[in-house]
Amino acid sequence: MATVISKKGREGGGNNVLLSLACVVVIVAGLKLASQICIPIAMGVFLGVLSLPILSFFNHTFKMPRRLAVLSTVLIDLLLIGTMIYVVSGIVPQIQRNAPKYAERLKGRASEYSIAIDQRLEKIERWTNLGNQDEAAPRSIPTFKELLNRYWDTQRIVDLIGGADIVGRFTSLASKSIFVIILMSFFIAESQRFALNIEEVARQRGPDLRWLQNSSKDIQNYLLLKSAVSLVTGLLAWGGCALMNVEFALLWGLLAFVLNFIPVIGSIVAGVPPVLLALIMQGFWPAVIVFSIFMAINMTLGHVLEPKILGDSFGISTIVVILSVLTWGFIWGGAGMFLAVPLTMMVKVILDNTPELRWISTLISNGRENDHTESNPKHLKPLPVNESNGSTIV
Repeated sequence: MATVISKKGREGGGNNVLLSLACVVVIVAGLKLASQICIPIAMGVFLGVLSLPILSFFNHTFKMPRRLAVLSTVLIDLLLIGTMIYVVSGIVPQIQRNAPKYAERLKGRASEYSIAIDQRLEKIERWTNLGNQDEAAPRSIPTFKELLNRYWDTQRIVDLIGGADIVGRFTSLASKSIFVIILMSFFIAESQRFALNIEEVARQRGPDLRWLQNSSKDIQNYLLLKSAVSLVTGLLAWGGCALMNVEFALLWGLLAFVLNFIPVIGSIVAGVPPVLLALIMQGFWPAVIVFSIFMAINMTLGHVLEPKILGDSFGISTIVVILSVLTWGFIWGGAGMFLAVPLTMMVKVILDNTPELRWISTLISNGRENDHTESNPKHLKPLPVNESNGSTIV
């Protein structure tokens, strides 16, 4: 009898696992299909969470009325976005106008390197053919110089640099961000009421949703720390490029700041354009120095300091961060990679508060002992509501 019950239990457990996997597939497919509406909502919410300290600063420190504080916060966000658009729209056309010059310089560098490679290969061939009577036999394999002259197409390089409608795409992205700003405005305007509603639901003996306040606090801390690290990364990249006289150093610093929000790979991708530009315009060794600068920034901030701060603070292992970037990038593209860690943190909080799935949260943690009393609604202590600035949601 016990054997039969045990077998049924195992079969039921297997069915539950298959059902859970099927639910995951359905959810992922739904998020991917609904990306046009989900991405702006997610960006608006997380931008709103990041803007709440600014709102609190205006509302509490300067004693502004809440509506005026919300308006000031939105204006600051618009100013930052507008500055980024102004910088990119002013620099990118210059790069495209210089496309013929870059193509010719690239061809010259490639010619120099091909000649150097051919000379070394010729020395190796002479050394290996030492004493061979057929040393004077004609070569059947073309040299790198011959291959370069045969297949190099300057016009294709010019079209690749100058033909890409980067400004148009960036402007389109900026126009879509207006909807995100509107959502963010409503979010920060309603944050105080949302916090009060959560407390009222708990007083009415409804479901205890105070874990949402804790999760928003964690996400806000992550975004603030990530913004600080990204700002330092952008400043160091700007300074390093300016020190090496790399053209458009401000653009590469801005690019490093933005892409650093994508964990692991963002800062690496940000270093590719300035290294290539240094290689084309200045030569091999200056490009090596620029590469070393970006590697030093990436290793110090991206692989040592940042994982130490963020991993210990939020309990997510490094491999989970990498997998989350790939997963959310597959679902929502670049926006998913940008929001990968905050979304994973939200998923982890949901798992913490679901007894049947709490083991998954333990599995993706960074190995530290999980204190579920902080995330379990049954053990949450009431959070004070500051009616002057609505700080309970932050």
